[in-house]
Amino acid sequence: MMDFTEDNEEYYYSIIEDINEPHCSNNINASLQQMEVVDINPTTIIQDKDTHAISKDNSSEINQLEITTGIDNKNSTQENTSTIDLCSSDDEDMNIGQLTYNPVVKLDTIKLVKRPKNVKKILPKHRKKTEKTINFLTGQRENDVVNSNIKLNGYDLRMRDIITLLTPKSWLNDVIILNYISLLVRNCEDTLIISTDTWVDFGRRKHETVKRWAKKNNLYDYKKIVIPINPNKNHWALFVVDIWEGVIHSFDSFNKTHIKEYNIVSEFLILAYNYSIKKPGEERTMPNWKYQIENSPQQKNTYDCGIFTCTNARYFLFAKKLEFTQPDCQLLRKRIAYELIHNELIQDQSTNL
Repeated sequence: MMDFTEDNEEYYYSIIEDINEPHCSNNINASLQQMEVVDINPTTIIQDKDTHAISKDNSSEINQLEITTGIDNKNSTQENTSTIDLCSSDDEDMNIGQLTYNPVVKLDTIKLVKRPKNVKKILPKHRKKTEKTINFLTGQRENDVVNSNIKLNGYDLRMRDIITLLTPKSWLNDVIILNYISLLVRNCEDTLIISTDTWVDFGRRKHETVKRWAKKNNLYDYKKIVIPINPNKNHWALFVVDIWEGVIHSFDSFNKTHIKEYNIVSEFLILAYNYSIKKPGEERTMPNWKYQIENSPQQKNTYDCGIFTCTNARYFLFAKKLEFTQPDCQLLRKRIAYELIHNELIQDQSTNL
């Protein structure tokens, strides 16, 4: 018997399947094993033929259940780790329903884990948004474009990218990071993003690259530049340039300094200034650069650097404190996925929208 309590509150339980490795197929339905929702009666969880009662006479801190499942089909005995989110009755979208059981999923073991503390802060209406994401992905193919309006310099966001994003312990690729930061930038004034491809070109043809870039982007039109960096192609970090304040802010979830990358960026900016066209009466001049290492929240694993990079960009651009931690990452993955699918930011405590 496993017990928990939350005084005078009802609960909704949803099972979110967490597959450790990305699972791709020609049809997204197979991949949705990682994010399968099973509505469960608020008093019982069925494990095969046994019933495990859940009563409300224990610790109020226990708000999740972690489940190990086996995929019950002819071709697979894959074991998955699942999480049951317990949302209290003050959630706007709560709707307790009767037990529905997906025959594909067989529950093997159940253990209690703590629910993330920041559900309402990070992902308001968590359950409803999760269901919308699943409904959106159902029936899609992995190469389908997520939204024809989402495109950054040829970086089409595809269904397989969303599946990667939602898969725990998976690295984010440049398509996800660049499209998400581009979404942030579109909601900020006088801000632009420099893609990773620009730095590859800059390393080969410095003046040609900057001259071509400056034809499309006049520094005098902007105040900030957001630059995701991927040193040695094995770790994501972030620079945000306050152009006319002369500050290059660095955010790294492993607390690395990136002096080499700072020198490259400052050289690029000096050249970009020389190629930019001053407006009549413009008196601003390129400042001497100051490198400022910010106190980024630190990751506790080797695969969430992209999540930290995207979230650092979000909080800093909207002038919010960097108040998120490693345990928030799975919720942050869901928030980023939801916002990319709908091509708009959720109005929450981390934005000024």
